[in-house]
Amino acid sequence: MLPLIIMGVSAAVGAAGALHSGAAAKRQADSEAALYQAQAAARLQKAEFDIETARRKHVRQSGTVVARASSTGINTDNFYDVMADDAAEAALERAAIRWSSKAEARMLEYQAESAQRRGKDAQTASYFNAAGAVVNAFKPAMGAGYAGARGAPGVAVDNNSPGMLK
Repeated sequence: MLPLIIMGVSAAVGAAGALHSGAAAKRQADSEAALYQAQAAARLQKAEFDIETARRKHVRQSGTVVARASSTGINTDNFYDVMADDAAEAALERAAIRWSSKAEARMLEYQAESAQRRGKDAQTASYFNAAGAVVNAFKPAMGAGYAGARGAPGVAVDNNSPGMLK
């Protein structure tokens, strides 16, 4: 009776350890995922700041060019084509900032999803490890007949049954 109690305690401790390990891995992965999601959100916020900074820079440069041209007495009507090109370049710069920021945010979000998957996988594995700990703890109590066919662990086979190949 005492060996059976010891096996039961061993099974419980092994299973609890496996479940605790899986839960800890899941918590760590969830924390990692939350960090990646926060970084993605921060990257998108910074992109808006960078876009506004680029817009203001273009406005200042355009104003400076017009003011300098006007102060020299040059006809500024000829500068409007140049100004239109500068405006197009500034719009392209803002679009590039937006695109690269969204790409970085998507990569961070993917890393967050990957971390969550790893956590779920670790937790699922802990369930199987806990079940394995219980089975392994009680394996000695099942006796020598539990060795299985041709030494395969955990498979009880009657070698005299009509379905066996000879």
